Amino acid sequence: MQCSPIIQQVADSIRQRYPVEQIILYNEKHAVTGETTSFKLCLILDTRRPSEVERQLYLTIDCDIPFDLLIYTPAQWNHLKNCEGSFAWRIAQTGSVIDG
Repeated sequence: MQCSPIIQQVADSIRQRYPVEQIILYNEKHAVTGETTSFKLCLILDTRRPSEVERQLYLTIDCDIPFDLLIYTPAQWNHLKNCEGSFAWRIAQTGSVIDG
């Protein structure tokens, strides 16, 4: 999937820091001019400490626009993406895989 350069830059920064299995863009806001003003990424990452990974990423990734991260372990993702009505299911249905 082709995404804006700023989103790709953040995705690349995440990949440099952690062995993410998949990165999914599930929300992107745009200005009237078409520029991305904020975005949300879902990361599928094998970790026992998702909140620590999330904190480290927020502290180390420099981005000029606001972004949010949501982390699922592979086991969580594989279970929840098939549970109709769950947030993971919605992301799986409507999100765009950037990487993975």
